[in-house]
Amino acid sequence: MTDCRHIHPAYSEAHRFSMMEALLQSLLKRKHLPLGVLSYLEDEMIEIFAHDPLSVYITSELSSFERLLLHALCQYYFLRSKSTTIAGVRRTKVENANKCFHEPDISLATYIDKFYRR
Repeated sequence: MTDCRHIHPAYSEAHRFSMMEALLQSLLKRKHLPLGVLSYLEDEMIEIFAHDPLSVYITSELSSFERLLLHALCQYYFLRSKSTTIAGVRRTKVENANKCFHEPDISLATYIDKFYRR
């Protein structure tokens, strides 16, 4: 297992957010964004990849909006995500392209609450 030295320390939460697609940034800045849903998805994803960075996470049934939030989370955490239809149900597959998982100091939900909810 490597130690994440390849992840540049300048990748602050603000830099991670700025690297996200503009559409997702706009979505996350909305005043009525359900932070509870975002936080739940984020906690679930962090638990999986913090325990085993090489895991592959395939979601249970999520709404299209929840899948969109998951794609935003993946961009913030430098993970790959792809939604596909499996047995007639849309699912999202999340995987880490790196050998390690680097969790930022501030979660995306906390970052949104701190900088865009004031």
